[in-house]
Amino acid sequence: MTFFSSFDDFMVDTSKSEEINFGLLGLKRGWRLNSKAWRRNWRACFGYEAYGGDAALSKLESWQALCSEVSIEPIPQSITQCRKALARVNVNICDLLDCRRTGGKVHLFRTKWQLIRYTHLKKRMFPKEAAKEDGFLRALLKNIF
Repeated sequence: MTFFSSFDDFMVDTSKSEEINFGLLGLKRGWRLNSKAWRRNWRACFGYEAYGGDAALSKLESWQALCSEVSIEPIPQSITQCRKALARVNVNICDLLDCRRTGGKVHLFRTKWQLIRYTHLKKRMFPKEAAKEDGFLRALLKNIF
C-alpha cells in the first residue's frame, strides 16, 4: 500500500513527480506549507514510497536490487559491499523514486558537484529524515550544503 492509496478521494497523476502529487494532495487536504500536518504527512509519504517495501525479497536481495537499479556492476555479494558501492553513486533520490514509479531509467551524475548543482537548480531535495529512517536510501545521501 502506498501513501497516496490511503486517501480514497485523491487520484495520483502518474505523469507528475511524487513532490507534485504530494503538493496537490496537500492543497486538497488544506495542509499549509511546513505546518505540522504537512511535515508529518511529507515524512509519511516518503517513508512509504521509499525502498525496501518488497517483503518477498531478503535484506541482501533488497540491497542488491537497489545496486542494480543504479547500474552498479558487478552486483556486490554482501550488504557491506552494497553500502560501500552505493556511497559512491551520485543520484538524485527524488528522481530515483520517480523512475521507480514510472519505470524510467534513473540519471546518474558523474560527480557529486553535478548532482549538487542539479538538486539545487531543480529544487529536488529528498527529506534527510525520511532517507535516514529508510536505511536503503540513507546509503545514497550526500551532504549538498
